[in-house]
Amino acid sequence: MIWGATSLLMFPTNNIEQQMLLLYMLTGFSAGSFYSYSIDFISAIAYTLFALIPLLIRFLATGESFPMLMGASGFVFMAFTVLSLRNVNQSQHETIGLRVDAVEKEKEITASEARYRMLLNHSPVGIAHFDGDLNITYCNQSLADILQSPQDEIINRNILMIKDDAILPTLNKALAGEVATFDGQYRATISEAEGWMELTAAPAFDSAGIVVGGIAIVHDVTAQKQAADEIKQLAFYDPLTKLPNRRLLLDRLDHALTISVRSGKRGALLFLDLDHFKVLNDTLGHDMGDLLLKLVAERLQDCVRDSDTVARIGGDEFVVLLEGLSKEPLEAASQAEIRANKILTALNKPYQLGKHQHHSTPSVGIAVFRDHGNSQVELLKHADIAMYQAKKAGRNLMKMFDYEM
Repeated sequence: MIWGATSLLMFPTNNIEQQMLLLYMLTGFSAGSFYSYSIDFISAIAYTLFALIPLLIRFLATGESFPMLMGASGFVFMAFTVLSLRNVNQSQHETIGLRVDAVEKEKEITASEARYRMLLNHSPVGIAHFDGDLNITYCNQSLADILQSPQDEIINRNILMIKDDAILPTLNKALAGEVATFDGQYRATISEAEGWMELTAAPAFDSAGIVVGGIAIVHDVTAQKQAADEIKQLAFYDPLTKLPNRRLLLDRLDHALTISVRSGKRGALLFLDLDHFKVLNDTLGHDMGDLLLKLVAERLQDCVRDSDTVARIGGDEFVVLLEGLSKEPLEAASQAEIRANKILTALNKPYQLGKHQHHSTPSVGIAVFRDHGNSQVELLKHADIAMYQAKKAGRNLMKMFDYEM
């Protein structure tokens, strides 16, 4: 309004040069305000109109051809200015809107990333991110707990440098674009902690669909594995001596009979019963009796091959399953007797039961696999019968089962 009033009050009526100067000055100010006020379209239009219209009207009011031409040109300039100003105003508002949207999107992304990190850090499973060179770029606290190692010592570590490389094939499959799994034992590089894990590795892609790394999800199943082993131990092993029990013996005997039929090689069962074991329990107590059973189990295991089985089937009764004997019946029986004599010699040596030195002897019955018609129950029964024949013959002996018994 001030500039408009200036053109009304200070318009040089008779000096065309001063009129031109005033026109250039006011149009220059209007052009300068073009960007200064363009964000506010109403203010910019008002500034331009108030600055130029009074002057342009004075030009038109002179009645002279040149000033009137200047006035008309000024109105054309003002019209183009208003149109351009509108476009600039719209563009600036769109730009501001885009910036506001970008800021909001950035806030959403930041919040989403924070939620993602929180979920990762509070996840009950171990999670790690790794790049294409197998450098660990992130791990959560659960993985650090599983490995019993600080997070900051795990992050940036190269997986190729770890001591236990059993998981490397699984991770390399992820880098090849596959989802792969690993189930097995592990040993942590930093803490040396050992356990059992289930690991799933999946590829990570960039926006172009190229594999740039992977993510590993780790479940610590050590407790479950230990529980399963304990259940198996209770189901198939004697809790006192840790030897196979009757159930596992029968399973291995069934397998041995099947192999014997295929290969033609014979096997044998040695049924052992400790002589006068009840007297030991009554005199020194059950603790000493249990200790003797453990020592007998150790000596029996020292007397057989890795392919043979030593089992405790109850009380003071043990069974030794021999496999891979000769195809010839007499030679197989001789081989079984040699093993039985070795066992008799080992079990006849004195035992140190606490402060007491104790002498114990076994009675041994032997049943050799026949060409056909063998069964688990039959073989155990034959070996048991032979063992009782050894006891009747004076104990601390071995007897071979034959059909005349």
